[in-house]
Amino acid sequence: MQLPERSGWDFVREATRWPEMRIVVYTVHQDEPETIEQAARMNVDAVVGKTSDPMRIVDVIRSFDDGPLEKHAKHR
Repeated sequence: MQLPERSGWDFVREATRWPEMRIVVYTVHQDEPETIEQAARMNVDAVVGKTSDPMRIVDVIRSFDDGPLEKHAKHR
């Protein structure tokens, strides 16, 4: 994951300082094992591929309104 001036993983690492924040990684690398493993290690809530149906990311975000984080499986 890359952002213009730093790694996307650096951003995720910073975002995990707020445990109530849900983290969705939106990436073209969704099928790479390294991406999935890193997301799991960092407790990312969902990984959504940029090649997925555009409504997929909307559905994932809406699912977070359904209750506590513990109820949600990781979305792929």
